[in-house]
Amino acid sequence: MINWRTVKEYIHMEHLPIEKRISSCTLDKYKNVIIDNIDKKMIDIFNILVKKGYHGNYRNLKYYVKTRNLKISTLDKNIFVNRSNIIELLNHTGISDLRLNKVEEENIKLLLKKDKNLAKIIGISDEFSIVLFSRNPNQLDQWIKKAKSLNILELNTFVSSLESDIVASKNSILYGNISNGLIEGKNCKMKMLKRMMFGRCSITLLRAKLLQLG
Repeated sequence: MINWRTVKEYIHMEHLPIEKRISSCTLDKYKNVIIDNIDKKMIDIFNILVKKGYHGNYRNLKYYVKTRNLKISTLDKNIFVNRSNIIELLNHTGISDLRLNKVEEENIKLLLKKDKNLAKIIGISDEFSIVLFSRNPNQLDQWIKKAKSLNILELNTFVSSLESDIVASKNSILYGNISNGLIEGKNCKMKMLKRMMFGRCSITLLRAKLLQLG
């Protein structure tokens, strides 16, 4: 509903006004605090902000850090590394493949040298990739044992999920050449047909269409 005064004002305008939106976020005033503690776990940063008067939720903080592209300190407050580069390293990309300038490359090497846990996680991640394509499920037991010895919280969570369904995890290694992609493709088409047929015709026509699909 638009007020009649607004309509009257717009009628007599030669051009409509440009709408100006001022985007602000409650976390903006805590930006420096977040940057100073960016090396810590996200939950620890959240607890620090709560003590400083932040009333938002944890999810908003994670989204804020991601969208603002906040950088990870190399423990020297004047040197930073892009988070996206660290993620690429976790995805088994080598430092030389990141297309960095010399300063950025040196900063990443400095971070890996000072942050021992990060270097260990990248190393164990590469080893997991090798195990995954080895076709030898026994190597998974050795990898899990080594991962547990590192005693890193996030890594322990991943290991627990593997152990909760260890048979399926080992089968995925042993039968890596078998894919359920064909079945999932058929299933996707069936669901699409079901949505198209919703509220139309009868089960007989739906059956005929599904048989034609097969």
